[in-house]
Amino acid sequence: RRHTRLQGDWSSDVCSSDLGALPRWLISAFDSDLVLRNCRLQGSLNDPGNQRRGLVQFRRLETSTAPPVRPFQSDIRAYLWLEDCQLVGNGRLIDADVAQRVVHLQRSIALSRNTVLSLGLSELAGSEGIVDLSQCTFSSGETYVSVENPGSGGTGQSRVRFYTDRSVF
Repeated sequence: RRHTRLQGDWSSDVCSSDLGALPRWLISAFDSDLVLRNCRLQGSLNDPGNQRRGLVQFRRLETSTAPPVRPFQSDIRAYLWLEDCQLVGNGRLIDADVAQRVVHLQRSIALSRNTVLSLGLSELAGSEGIVDLSQCTFSSGETYVSVENPGSGGTGQSRVRFYTDRSVF
């Protein structure tokens, strides 16, 4: 499906203590929209080897070329929308390729011992990503936001626009 929507407090169903071996990502979305509302996602907090695990992975497939079908004209290929959510974990909470994508967090809380947002720009020439943080609280033991742009080679061809409103870091 091109659009996934999860609602409700399902932390008891997906709590890391209930899982034997933790998956690399609790949720992975490739070339699709992902909307999470009123959710609590919790990863392990005790496992120091768990730093490479995360809660939400939002990426594009290397082979994807067709733009999504939308009822409006836009260069944006996918949306990650988290509203009224709680994200708690040891590793990266959100790992997102933001080239031609929007990452929007509203009225959410994100607590990580490592990195809250890990953002990358894929090698799409002239691509632009948008990160919109509104009325959120972030706490991190190491890094709040990391941005990697491996494809720009210092040319500045790709960029991320950050918007934040009434958020606390």
